[in-house]
Amino acid sequence: DGNAYVDFATELPKSMSIKYETSGGILPEGAPEEYDPAQDTGLPTPTKKDFSFAGWYTESAAGTVVNSSSIVNTSTAHSLYAHWTINNYTLKFDPNGGTVSTASKTLNYGSVYGTLPTPSRDYYTFNGWFTAASGGTAVNSSTKMAEQNTTLYAHWTLKPLNWAESSAVPNGAQTVGEKWMYTLTETKESTENS
Repeated sequence: DGNAYVDFATELPKSMSIKYETSGGILPEGAPEEYDPAQDTGLPTPTKKDFSFAGWYTESAAGTVVNSSSIVNTSTAHSLYAHWTINNYTLKFDPNGGTVSTASKTLNYGSVYGTLPTPSRDYYTFNGWFTAASGGTAVNSSTKMAEQNTTLYAHWTLKPLNWAESSAVPNGAQTVGEKWMYTLTETKESTENS
């Protein structure tokens, strides 16, 4: 009658064709392109770069999850569709001598970095995030996430130091931006013999 309920694992009609639609994934080597009830090898687990397999479903989008103990309610040929979850990777921020409020963020493969934190370091100017602690390639908010956990490194330039003799600074003056001060002292050497 076309609506026979059968145990998918053991009672599937020998004539029924169930094709695997991998949605860009690859079936394991040696796995058949269709479910073979005579072999009863179970459902294969495909692989797809940068994605995790989320199961076989009755439809390409949404649908009902299917496993080896699912009941099939049709005796006509049909397909099972692989569903996937995109892999997440960690983007770490190494302040490279400074401090940063955000240590890391989790991103999907291929998504852009988005807003990057601004680190701070006394007496230095932040020059941006790079792929190496020294040298490397500059990155920004539109750089795309790689297919691996990634560390970005802050690069810095030492600010020029503005020296002032403490006796020359007017009373009540504030030092802004720099924290260095010194007191001028004189050393005299005697040339007289004792």
